[in-house]
Amino acid sequence: MEYQVSNSNVSNYSFLNQFFYFNRSFRFGESLLWDFYTNIGAGSSTIQYSGNSQRLSGTNPALYFEVGWQGLQVRSIVFRTGLRSTCIFEPNGQVCNVGIELGALLIL
Repeated sequence: MEYQVSNSNVSNYSFLNQFFYFNRSFRFGESLLWDFYTNIGAGSSTIQYSGNSQRLSGTNPALYFEVGWQGLQVRSIVFRTGLRSTCIFEPNGQVCNVGIELGALLIL
C-alpha cells in the first residue's frame, strides 16, 4: 500500500494505491554487485481530486512495473534503486507516472 500526493495552486490529487505483485530477483555471476530485480503487479487506486470548485473521488484498476538494482547490502539491510511505472485506468482515459524509486529492505 502506498500514498501519493500531487498539489498545485489550481488542483489537488491524492492516490491510495494497493497492489499484488510478483517479484523476480536475478544475479549475473557470483558478485552481489550484479544483483537485479523486477516487480510486476495489478491492483487498485483510490483517487481524490479537488479543484475548479469540484471534489471528485473514485477507485480504478491499476498496473505496476518496476526494474532495478539491489546490489548493496549492509548486514541484513538491502538497498535498492529502480525505475518504476504505475498506470491507473479511469473511465475517460489513463494516468501513468514513471520515476526513480529508492528503497531499503530488512531481511529477517
